[in-house]
Amino acid sequence: MLRTYIQLHILISLIFLATPALADSIVSSDVDFGQVYQTSSTTNIGFDKKTGAVSSISGGQIRNNSIVADVTYTNTNSSTKKVYIGWIQSNNTATSLTGGSGCTISVTGSWVLGNNYYNIPANSSHVYNVDRYTVKISGTCSAGTYTGTAQVKFGSSSGGSQYGTHNITLKLEIVTDLSQIEISNTKDLNFGTMLSTTAHNVVIDYNDNRTGNSSYLINDTTNPYQSGEFSISNGGASAQVVQIALPSSAVVINGANSMTVNNFTSNPQASTNVSIPANSNITVKVGATLNVTTGMPSGQYTGTYTITVNY
Repeated sequence: MLRTYIQLHILISLIFLATPALADSIVSSDVDFGQVYQTSSTTNIGFDKKTGAVSSISGGQIRNNSIVADVTYTNTNSSTKKVYIGWIQSNNTATSLTGGSGCTISVTGSWVLGNNYYNIPANSSHVYNVDRYTVKISGTCSAGTYTGTAQVKFGSSSGGSQYGTHNITLKLEIVTDLSQIEISNTKDLNFGTMLSTTAHNVVIDYNDNRTGNSSYLINDTTNPYQSGEFSISNGGASAQVVQIALPSSAVVINGANSMTVNNFTSNPQASTNVSIPANSNITVKVGATLNVTTGMPSGQYTGTYTITVNY
């Protein structure tokens, strides 16, 4: 008997791969120069290098700015790392912001708040606070958001970039109206509950008092009477003078039935100058007279009235 033997070889290749070091990470917030309202075709804005506050401005107004960017560098190594931060652009090299038409916007200057280097422990992060602090606008910009980038570098020594670079977004919004007056309703005008067996008038004054023929007025705790109330806010960088205009009349409706509301009053009074400080608001209270018609069907009557704020 013949037997054939085949010798089989099993080959196993073992490859040992070194675990690659994780790359350090860099993230940042934006530099927001805020909203700019131009009063001239040449607008210059200077920012304090230490605080980021507006230190000088000519040819315009500005608000809602936050020019200090937080740049977070995370050291993923197993040992402490000395990391320097610096701008790639020099102080005199302008960064352009684009996004609209009619003007050019350039940003120059740079600063690191605090030390420009830190010894970052292993697997830890450090936040560098940086800004660019001079904005120059030439021409009359169209409204809109203008953006650009400024690049920072990280290295083992001052001016180095061995650890990488990172782009920080710079943005600025051109607005054509900086006053930013906004109106919001905070409390509905409510005449409460009453009878309509005969015609009569019900008055709510702006101090929440209700007057009328007591024979027809009902104190209903589930439907309390109250004056109307709304807020006027000024989000601008300077005080704004406004005037309130009240409607001559309004209508409340329940199905096919309606009643007239007129003789509106307010505090502050209509047609008088009222100054609202910058980044502040005022409360306006409103009263009126409801003209109840004889024999109106029971039910809830609702309507709207329009307040105009001129400035």
